[in-house]
Amino acid sequence: MKKLIYGIAVLALFSCESDVLNSQLENSPKIESTNTDDALARKVIFQASWDEWGRTSKQCNGWGLCNFHSCWFCESTGKYSGKVEVDSVTKEGYLFVVLDPNDLVQNDAIIGNSVFYVDNDIDNSIATLHQGAYNFDSSIGEFGGYKIAITVK
Repeated sequence: MKKLIYGIAVLALFSCESDVLNSQLENSPKIESTNTDDALARKVIFQASWDEWGRTSKQCNGWGLCNFHSCWFCESTGKYSGKVEVDSVTKEGYLFVVLDPNDLVQNDAIIGNSVFYVDNDIDNSIATLHQGAYNFDSSIGEFGGYKIAITVK
């Protein structure tokens, strides 16, 4: 009989310890990452500029991008500029060209939802702006613009 009582007491003791441990685990704070978007954490942003609108195939006339400059931590040197967002791991990203309706050429592009042309890849020491025909995107800026593919070297 003593063994039975002793066994029940030991069992009760372990049972209580288990309840205390479970209670502590349930009440402990849950640690979760505050960064829910890893791609956002990897984003690198810098400025790019260009001197004029135009296409290389048309001797820098027409609607497109002909001359392109970019640099890290420098002042924009061109007449026009845009923000470049790049994934720091893949080195791929976009140049965002935000249009201004006060500029006659840009206003024509806004009104006509014009396609924006980069006739050939444009290389400089920092990045490559990729050839393509880019559709007008009304969600860029207040009046619309373009999202042009770029790769950082």
